[in-house]
Amino acid sequence: MKVKHIALIGMPGCGKTVIGRAAANEAGLKFIDTDAWIEERYGTISGLFLKGEEHFREIETSVIAEAAVLPDTLISTGGGSILRQENMELLKRAGKIAYICRPLDKILHDLEDKTRPLLKGKTHRLGELYKQRKTLYEKYADFTVYNEGSLEEAVATLAGWIKGEMK
Repeated sequence: MKVKHIALIGMPGCGKTVIGRAAANEAGLKFIDTDAWIEERYGTISGLFLKGEEHFREIETSVIAEAAVLPDTLISTGGGSILRQENMELLKRAGKIAYICRPLDKILHDLEDKTRPLLKGKTHRLGELYKQRKTLYEKYADFTVYNEGSLEEAVATLAGWIKGEMK
Protein backbone atom coordinates (compact mmCIF):
# COMPACT_ATOMS: atom_id res chain seq x y z
CA MET A 1 0.00 0.00 0.00
CA LYS A 2 1.28 3.44 -0.89
CA VAL A 3 1.60 5.82 2.04
CA LYS A 4 -0.87 8.70 1.54
CA HIS A 5 0.45 11.03 4.21
CA ILE A 6 3.02 11.55 6.93
CA ALA A 7 2.00 12.86 10.36
CA LEU A 8 4.29 14.56 12.86
CA ILE A 9 3.96 14.09 16.60
CA GLY A 10 5.98 15.52 19.47
CA MET A 11 6.02 17.87 22.42
CA PRO A 12 4.83 21.47 22.14
CA GLY A 13 7.80 23.49 20.94
CA CYS A 14 9.74 20.55 19.48
CA GLY A 15 9.64 21.97 15.95
CA LYS A 16 6.79 20.07 14.29
CA THR A 17 5.48 23.09 12.40
CA VAL A 18 8.77 24.70 11.39
CA ILE A 19 10.51 21.46 10.46
CA GLY A 20 7.34 20.04 8.91
CA ARG A 21 6.67 23.01 6.68
CA ALA A 22 10.24 23.01 5.34
CA ALA A 23 10.37 19.21 4.88
CA ALA A 24 6.99 19.21 3.10
CA ASN A 25 8.29 21.83 0.71
CA GLU A 26 11.45 19.83 0.07
CA ALA A 27 9.51 16.57 -0.42
CA GLY A 28 6.83 18.15 -2.63
CA LEU A 29 3.95 17.59 -0.21
CA LYS A 30 1.11 19.79 0.99
CA PHE A 31 1.47 20.91 4.60
CA ILE A 32 -1.27 21.07 7.22
CA ASP A 33 -0.96 22.17 10.84
CA THR A 34 -3.97 20.79 12.72
CA ASP A 35 -3.70 23.47 15.43
CA ALA A 36 -3.83 26.18 12.75
CA TRP A 37 -6.88 24.50 11.15
CA ILE A 38 -8.58 24.40 14.54
CA GLU A 39 -7.92 28.09 15.16
CA GLU A 40 -9.13 29.08 11.67
CA ARG A 41 -12.41 27.24 12.17
CA TYR A 42 -13.16 27.33 15.91
CA GLY A 43 -11.20 30.18 17.48
CA THR A 44 -8.10 30.21 19.62
CA ILE A 45 -6.93 27.04 21.26
CA SER A 46 -6.67 28.80 24.62
CA GLY A 47 -10.30 29.93 24.17
CA LEU A 48 -11.38 26.38 23.39
CA PHE A 49 -9.55 25.11 26.49
CA LEU A 50 -11.71 27.46 28.56
CA LYS A 51 -14.58 25.12 27.69
CA GLY A 52 -12.48 22.19 28.90
CA GLU A 53 -9.71 20.03 27.54
CA GLU A 54 -12.20 17.33 26.52
CA HIS A 55 -14.05 19.88 24.35
CA PHE A 56 -10.79 20.78 22.63
CA ARG A 57 -9.80 17.12 22.15
CA GLU A 58 -13.14 16.36 20.43
CA ILE A 59 -12.50 19.15 17.94
CA GLU A 60 -8.90 18.02 17.48
CA THR A 61 -10.02 14.47 16.65
CA SER A 62 -12.49 15.71 14.03
CA VAL A 63 -9.79 17.82 12.37
CA ILE A 64 -7.31 14.92 12.41
CA ALA A 65 -9.96 12.67 10.83
CA GLU A 66 -10.39 15.19 8.04
CA ALA A 67 -6.65 15.66 7.49
CA ALA A 68 -5.88 11.93 7.62
CA VAL A 69 -7.68 11.21 4.34
CA LEU A 70 -5.78 13.81 2.32
CA PRO A 71 -3.17 12.40 -0.06
CA ASP A 72 0.39 13.68 -0.44
CA THR A 73 0.23 15.69 2.77
CA LEU A 74 2.47 16.27 5.74
CA ILE A 75 0.32 16.76 8.84
CA SER A 76 1.67 18.52 11.92
CA THR A 77 -0.43 17.56 14.93
CA GLY A 78 -0.83 19.17 18.33
CA GLY A 79 1.41 17.90 21.12
CA GLY A 80 -1.47 16.19 22.92
CA SER A 81 -2.97 14.46 19.90
CA ILE A 82 -1.32 11.20 21.01
CA LEU A 83 -3.47 11.14 24.13
CA ARG A 84 -6.29 9.66 22.07
CA GLN A 85 -5.55 6.30 20.50
CA GLU A 86 -8.28 7.07 17.95
CA ASN A 87 -6.16 9.92 16.56
CA MET A 88 -3.17 7.66 16.05
CA GLU A 89 -5.31 4.98 14.41
CA LEU A 90 -6.71 7.59 12.02
CA LEU A 91 -3.20 8.76 11.11
CA LYS A 92 -1.74 5.26 10.73
CA ARG A 93 -4.60 3.96 8.59
CA ALA A 94 -3.04 5.20 5.35
CA GLY A 95 0.06 6.93 6.61
CA LYS A 96 3.19 6.90 8.70
CA ILE A 97 4.08 8.86 11.82
CA ALA A 98 7.33 10.66 12.57
CA TYR A 99 8.22 11.79 16.09
CA ILE A 100 10.12 15.06 16.35
CA CYS A 101 12.21 14.51 19.49
CA ARG A 102 13.78 17.60 21.04
CA PRO A 103 15.51 17.67 24.44
CA LEU A 104 13.39 19.25 27.14
CA ASP A 105 16.00 21.88 28.00
CA LYS A 106 16.08 23.08 24.38
CA ILE A 107 12.28 23.27 24.25
CA LEU A 108 12.19 25.27 27.48
CA HIS A 109 14.79 27.65 26.09
CA ASP A 110 12.74 28.30 22.94
CA LEU A 111 9.17 28.06 24.18
CA GLU A 112 6.93 30.98 24.98
CA ASP A 113 4.52 29.53 27.53
CA LYS A 114 1.90 32.24 27.05
CA THR A 115 0.83 30.68 23.74
CA ARG A 116 0.41 27.15 25.12
CA PRO A 117 -2.81 26.59 27.13
CA LEU A 118 -1.54 23.68 29.18
CA LEU A 119 1.66 25.54 30.05
CA LYS A 120 0.27 29.01 30.70
CA GLY A 121 2.30 30.62 33.47
CA LYS A 122 3.95 27.37 34.49
CA THR A 123 6.74 26.13 32.26
CA HIS A 124 7.55 23.48 34.90
CA ARG A 125 4.38 21.78 33.60
CA LEU A 126 6.31 20.93 30.43
CA GLY A 127 8.40 18.42 32.37
CA GLU A 128 5.24 16.73 33.63
CA LEU A 129 3.78 16.59 30.11
CA TYR A 130 7.06 15.21 28.77
CA LYS A 131 7.04 12.35 31.31
CA GLN A 132 3.38 11.64 30.56
CA ARG A 133 3.73 11.66 26.77
CA LYS A 134 7.24 10.47 25.86
CA THR A 135 6.39 6.75 25.86
CA LEU A 136 3.30 7.43 23.72
CA TYR A 137 5.33 9.36 21.15
CA GLU A 138 7.80 6.48 20.98
CA LYS A 139 5.02 3.89 20.80
CA TYR A 140 3.27 5.45 17.80
CA ALA A 141 6.32 6.62 15.84
CA ASP A 142 7.45 4.85 12.69
CA PHE A 143 10.50 7.11 12.59
CA THR A 144 12.19 9.57 14.95
CA VAL A 145 13.85 12.85 13.99
CA TYR A 146 16.22 14.10 16.69
CA ASN A 147 15.98 17.90 16.66
CA GLU A 148 19.15 18.55 18.65
CA GLY A 149 21.37 20.26 16.10
CA SER A 150 20.54 22.68 13.35
CA LEU A 151 17.13 23.18 11.82
CA GLU A 152 18.61 22.26 8.44
CA GLU A 153 19.78 18.88 9.77
CA ALA A 154 16.35 18.04 11.16
CA VAL A 155 14.62 19.09 7.94
CA ALA A 156 17.04 17.06 5.80
CA THR A 157 16.56 13.97 7.99
CA LEU A 158 12.76 14.20 7.86
CA ALA A 159 12.60 15.03 4.14
CA GLY A 160 14.93 12.13 3.29
CA TRP A 161 12.79 9.68 5.24
CA ILE A 162 9.58 11.04 3.70
CA LYS A 163 10.94 10.66 0.17
CA GLY A 164 11.74 7.02 0.90
CA GLU A 165 8.31 6.33 2.41
CA MET A 166 6.22 8.10 -0.22
CA LYS A 167 7.60 6.14 -3.20
